[in-house]
Amino acid sequence: MLSKHLAVTFCAIVVGQAHNLEKKTGPGAPDSNWKAADFIKTCQSWAFVDNEINAQCNDTTQRPVWSRLQLGHCLVNDGGSLKARNGGNFQGSCSECAIRESTLTCECKPEPNSVGQPAPIDLNQVLGNFAGRLCCGENNFECGDGRLYNDTDAKQARL
Repeated sequence: MLSKHLAVTFCAIVVGQAHNLEKKTGPGAPDSNWKAADFIKTCQSWAFVDNEINAQCNDTTQRPVWSRLQLGHCLVNDGGSLKARNGGNFQGSCSECAIRESTLTCECKPEPNSVGQPAPIDLNQVLGNFAGRLCCGENNFECGDGRLYNDTDAKQARL
């Protein structure tokens, strides 16, 4: 029950923040050896709301950072299956998405006028934590915004 309460409180805190997507290339970006995966290892609290992942992830100094990322920047509907792809815009042909553990399952149409079918994908294989920010992609990374977790956030989470 407490984890559900924290997720709901967390979402309420994050939803009011501006959402800036940033392409990460060049200085300060993940190098070519970095892979967007395993976000669960360093993101303690996370939730799925309106096709967006909201998470509290550790930065490089282990400080908690609030981060969020629109999954439309990371996933595509490929013939009724969800796959990792930058700028995939899956939400145009997938609906009724739900998450269980790290698996996102949506009803995705294999063709424009067809009936949706269940399309699961393990987000832990698609999303990574780079310096406290959720990122996805390969070589040309898409990273969500982030801000440091502070005392006000901690008080909100305890309510």
